[in-house]
Amino acid sequence: MEKDSQELQQRHMEMQIISQQMQQIQQQLQMIETQLVEVASTKEALSDLEKTKTGSEILAPVSNGIFVKGSLSDNQKLSVNVGSGVVVEKTIPEVIKIIEEQEQEIKNAYENLTEELQKMGTKALELENSMN
Repeated sequence: MEKDSQELQQRHMEMQIISQQMQQIQQQLQMIETQLVEVASTKEALSDLEKTKTGSEILAPVSNGIFVKGSLSDNQKLSVNVGSGVVVEKTIPEVIKIIEEQEQEIKNAYENLTEELQKMGTKALELENSMN
């Protein structure tokens, strides 16, 4: 009887660990969903920028929620930070391609986490059934 009680406690602890891991994965999935929305928004903004006439007045971001008015002098080239303080000039289609590659990586991570979450859900269900 004591063995059954210890086994039940062990399964209960395992269920708690799985539950915590599932919550962490769900939080990661929410962050990834936010990233995907940001990527879609960026692609749309780039597409709009490409269609904007040069000389048009625009608002350029300085920081989160802070903008400066400016005049668009070039709607074809962007300065892109490629790391270590290095900035290179790219065309809008080149930048969109880079963003789409990042988007695919984000989607792959989302799919992997979703699969992991499903596996954990199955494991939790098996544990729950074994405790009844």
